[in-house]
Amino acid sequence: MITAAKTFESYQADDDVTVIQFTVAEIDFINHDLVATELRDLVETDCPSKLLLDMKRIHHLSRPGLSLLVVLLRNVSRDGGRLRLCSLLPQVQQAFGRLSLDRVFAIYEDLPQALQDF
Repeated sequence: MITAAKTFESYQADDDVTVIQFTVAEIDFINHDLVATELRDLVETDCPSKLLLDMKRIHHLSRPGLSLLVVLLRNVSRDGGRLRLCSLLPQVQQAFGRLSLDRVFAIYEDLPQALQDF
């Protein structure tokens, strides 16, 4: 079953992995509150223990966008869950590297690779 929000779609993959596919190209100062609210609602409602964010459509992440991902990671981890990211575009990967967030997040080249690691 696919669940649609304004900023992403989610579905259950194999092994109870909840996959988030963003429908927006940016998580920035304008929409980060909406993205954060929708992600928080999903986590609070569905309580996924395995969450995979497919970032292939995200071309830009502002600092608030990066911060919301850090908060999401903390919340999912606090409840014993795991969060993975995949399919980062080069400019987004560079943003993670500049802030050393590539050492904090489990980041995979593509969706199949990330699913396999769960």
